[in-house]
Amino acid sequence: MAVMSRPLIGWQTLLADLSLILFMVTAAAQADSVPKKRATSAAGAAKPSQQGEALAVYRAGGHAPKLADWLKAQGQDPRQMLTIVATYADAGEEMAALAAAADLATQAAGVGRPARLIIEPGERADT
Repeated sequence: MAVMSRPLIGWQTLLADLSLILFMVTAAAQADSVPKKRATSAAGAAKPSQQGEALAVYRAGGHAPKLADWLKAQGQDPRQMLTIVATYADAGEEMAALAAAADLATQAAGVGRPARLIIEPGERADT
């Protein structure tokens, strides 16, 4: 009686192994072909602002309480960062947006919460 033996490796396994090898060789070749970015000096390079998920949002104006009062009601966590974003719609309104943001930053500093200011163009002027 003849005993039939099955192959230890099927064609699917062999093809998957070859595909992985081809992927690794291609990835290694691509990594070597990508040009490295030149290091720029810290003084002259503008870095994009850090983006994060907002835990709470305060909008200035209207019937909103003062920022200092609002911040006192919020929980304080050293891992969180207070970011004040002021937008301006037209060129030449940058200084007004900066003044509004600086006023809010002063209020925040008064309750011990340092702030990061971001002044950027937008569809409408808002803080």
